[in-house]
Amino acid sequence: LVTTAQPMLSRLVGDYITFTTEPGTARAINAQRGDVEQLLTSLVTLGRDLLPAGGTIAVQVRHDDTTGLPGGIDGPGSLLAVHASGYGVQFPGPMTALELIAQRCGGTIRVNGERGWMVRLEVVFPRCGSLVRPGWDWLTD
Repeated sequence: LVTTAQPMLSRLVGDYITFTTEPGTARAINAQRGDVEQLLTSLVTLGRDLLPAGGTIAVQVRHDDTTGLPGGIDGPGSLLAVHASGYGVQFPGPMTALELIAQRCGGTIRVNGERGWMVRLEVVFPRCGSLVRPGWDWLTD
């Protein structure tokens, strides 16, 4: 999904932001493709909006071992992360809509970073099956 959406997401972030993707090996998740596409697009759009002076946005997908997250997500899962970095980066305010989309997909959002330099928006999904190949192509119906 990330690889397929890369051209559209590159246009979405604009010319003043460098955009990269790091599709890795993830575990299958129990979510609708449209919900995950909406979540990915919303995270990248939020990352763009947090970079008033431009910078870099990197999207990462990987297997993640999680423990102690809200929602009782423990054990092996998958991580979708959007990392926005650049001078003057802002921290996001309340993300109610994004949190609802993440919950609908079975995930939990966590935000961390350093005000003024970078912010990392992560959605952690509980595992639903075995490891899958890079790019999240397994989400097709």
